[in-house]
Amino acid sequence: MECVCGEQSLGFARSVWEQSRFTEARSILTGVHRPSQSTMEGAANGPPNETRQPCHANGHGCLRMGMDGEITALRLGRGGKRVNVYLNGAWAFSLAKVLAAGLRRGQHLGPHDVARLEADDAVEQTVERCLGLLARRPRARRELDDYLRRRGLEVGVREAALARLVERGLVDDAGFARTWVENRSAFRPRSRRALAAELRRKGVSAESAAPALAEVDDESAARLAARGQARRMRGLERKEFFQRLLGFLGRRGFNYDVARPVVEEVWGEQNAAPQTDPAPRRQAGK
Repeated sequence: MECVCGEQSLGFARSVWEQSRFTEARSILTGVHRPSQSTMEGAANGPPNETRQPCHANGHGCLRMGMDGEITALRLGRGGKRVNVYLNGAWAFSLAKVLAAGLRRGQHLGPHDVARLEADDAVEQTVERCLGLLARRPRARRELDDYLRRRGLEVGVREAALARLVERGLVDDAGFARTWVENRSAFRPRSRRALAAELRRKGVSAESAAPALAEVDDESAARLAARGQARRMRGLERKEFFQRLLGFLGRRGFNYDVARPVVEEVWGEQNAAPQTDPAPRRQAGK
């Protein structure tokens, strides 16, 4: 009996038995297990439980993936997003609609065909998961990769899914950096140095971040941040006003040489005597 993964492979393949589970199948297989008759009979009633058996001296397990046969039915699953594939009259596996579109009744699928479809389905499900995250806000490539890694997805699946998103223009670190800097500048101004550190923590390379950071003017950003904060500091004495506002700007990443003149300017604006137009004189006889 041959093993799905093989002695020199990087891992084992996982079948897609449940629609809600991410699959981690490999696209390069060296052999297959043949399922028992009871396994094939149970498949007719729905996805069976995964079973693994030791295959090598090191004792790691492999999924039995020996299914093959003729496609006898393609039925839309619940929710209308996946298609159940039946081989030789029994339920075999499910696929994303976009992948099932290339199948037809009467088509023969060998074990390697099934494994390839399941590997493609793993990537497709991962792409869909990423699209859900991107719908909330733009994300850097490493952010998505870290998210998928924490959920146990293998490197091959993660890389294939992210490459597909990059190819479609949906993941773009330079674009992410531009959006991040614009958002910060509008709502929470920071220095160029602070923004660079934030983008670095998000996994954006210096090369990708450079065009967006080049547009940041520290003096203008410090002035905008100081004016917003100064509105909450009305009535303070000059010394306390300077201490608090300088500390605030320091936490936003602005150095003293930039912050001090800005604080002087904002203090003057806030404490300048209000200018009022004199009331017009009434002319005699009116």
